Amino acid sequence: MYRIYIDDERTPVEKYDIICRTPDEAIKAFRKRYKAGGRHYFLEMDYDSGQPETFDKVLTTIESYVHLGKMRDLDIDVHIHSGNSVGREKMRSIIRANSYMSEVW
Repeated sequence: MYRIYIDDERTPVEKYDIICRTPDEAIKAFRKRYKAGGRHYFLEMDYDSGQPETFDKVLTTIESYVHLGKMRDLDIDVHIHSGNSVGREKMRSIIRANSYMSEVW
C-alpha cells in the first residue's frame, strides 16, 4: 500500500511514502505511482490547501481518470483530517460515490 500525506501545513506523525503540499503535487505523485503499478493507496488528507484549489481536486481528478478508463483496479482508503466541516462532507460525498474509495478513521 502506497501512503500519501496531503496537507499544505501539517507534518505527519506517522511514516508516509510521500508528503504532498499542493493538489497538483498529490495528483502527480498518484499518477506516477499508478504508472509504476501501484493500485492500493492510503491517502491522509486535508481539504483546505492554502490555494484557490482545494484538496478535493485530488479525489475528483482520480474519479475522472477512472470514468475515462485511464485508471482501473484501484483500492483507495482515505482519512480526512480537515477541520473544515463543509469541505470534509464534500470529500465524503465523493468517496461514497465511488466503490473503489472508502473512508477510514
